[in-house]
Amino acid sequence: MSQLIFSAKPYRLSFKKPAATSRGMLTEKEGHILEAKFTDKKLVFQGECSLLAGFSPDDSHHYAQEIAEAITLLNSKGQDELPALIEKFRKNNYPAVAFGFEQLMHNINTGEEGIYFKSDFTAGTASIPINGLIWMATGSGMKTQVKAKIEEGYKILKFKIGAISFKAEMALLRWVRETYGEEIEIRLDANGAFSTSEYLKMIAPSLMPLKIHSIEQPIKGGLHDQMKMVSAMSQVPVALDEELVG
Repeated sequence: MSQLIFSAKPYRLSFKKPAATSRGMLTEKEGHILEAKFTDKKLVFQGECSLLAGFSPDDSHHYAQEIAEAITLLNSKGQDELPALIEKFRKNNYPAVAFGFEQLMHNINTGEEGIYFKSDFTAGTASIPINGLIWMATGSGMKTQVKAKIEEGYKILKFKIGAISFKAEMALLRWVRETYGEEIEIRLDANGAFSTSEYLKMIAPSLMPLKIHSIEQPIKGGLHDQMKMVSAMSQVPVALDEELVG
């Protein structure tokens, strides 16, 4: 009788170039690839528990041990344990781990390697517009990234901001608008870089003429009353990120 065998493989990736954020420099990331294989078939189903140190709440827990214990349980009791495991990880604040096991569950359910939800996209008949991420760097370094993303066909650019001077960042954003016009959609991610007063009095008014799609997490997460005010008063639509963690 065919049986699913579960496993987890840890990995560590080194960035080709250190990635600057408003909360420090990222040089590597770690995670686990989850796999499930039938004993009598060559099919391999996968999920990924992908963490960023200092950003993912899983990072502060013994997440590797939790993954190992979940794999042992699945090999003992079978795939029917997946929904309960995923719910447990969600409740215990392991979102990256929960996501990886949920990916694995959906991949098993479709029965096709690499397919988690069947759609026109997975059939190759439709595309999905995604943003090209522009990491923080010097002004010239960010311009180089922009040119490369445009050449690759991106129509949406998402800029990490808050690590260099706002004056330099504004100069870059104006250059993008002047060079590529409004056909390029601009999104910003501040990772909580600004104070409430700084954002409302200086940042948002300066950004408004540039027709920015949205700014993600302009102030620190956890300041719910201040974020409520920022969201109501900002001339640029506000998206949440760290505000939702936990």
